[in-house]
Amino acid sequence: MPSLFDGTDELICTALGIHRRSQLSDRSLRIAPLTDEGASRLVNELYERMARNAPVRPKSGSKMLWRCRRATEIAVQNRNCETILEKSVAILAAEGHMPGWFNQCPVASGVSDPHSDRKRAVDLVQFSGDTARLIELKWASNTSVHALFQILEYGLAYTLARLHKREMGLVNRLLMQAGHIELDVVGPGGFFEPDNWSDVFVRADRALAGFADARSGGEWSMSLKALVFPGAFDRVPFADGRAVKEKCRTTMLTDEARLILGAFDNLTPALR
Repeated sequence: MPSLFDGTDELICTALGIHRRSQLSDRSLRIAPLTDEGASRLVNELYERMARNAPVRPKSGSKMLWRCRRATEIAVQNRNCETILEKSVAILAAEGHMPGWFNQCPVASGVSDPHSDRKRAVDLVQFSGDTARLIELKWASNTSVHALFQILEYGLAYTLARLHKREMGLVNRLLMQAGHIELDVVGPGGFFEPDNWSDVFVRADRALAGFADARSGGEWSMSLKALVFPGAFDRVPFADGRAVKEKCRTTMLTDEARLILGAFDNLTPALR
């Protein structure tokens, strides 16, 4: 079935001088230098491709598209670190300990086809004041550059939705009111490659800022950041989904829950 993101892999591969997007999961990969001009061209080409993949008057039958929600269910046997972190935040938010935090926000469900892109979702969302943070959460999988392009695509999907929010029935969505949208890749310090990734983040951030200003007419702004957990947060404090439920579904904060709050309250830039 058609996807809003059809053809974007090829554009990214061409810009970075690689053959397959899956190569971005290889930590030893060396990509082609990305200039400011090249980054700006890529961001605009990605958006134009997505806009062509959507109907002339985009719409979606999904009631969850760009909705802030808390999907808290997790299998007791689940040991995936990223899922455990995401669900712990969602549960703590649902218990009132992390107000303004949400998870699994659908970005393109049903836009290009009634059954398309249902699994495309932002891992975590934080809405604070006038700023919406869309977070791609990583622990030990893929690479930071791989995560960068995933959250960048979701940011471009957001732009498409916001520019067509009336046709798509999104006028009352909280996220459509944000004055600034921050796209974040969040992970432990060791997740970020030391020499081949930082320049891509910097140039993509500049390109995104110019793109958002031009497309929104100054109505909203966008940025892209790489953020790391505090150095002391070097392990996930839950063994599995059962532990997440036991330690986070509580009125009083447990020690493990405090570790999660502290980690997300003290994210710092990975770029120095």
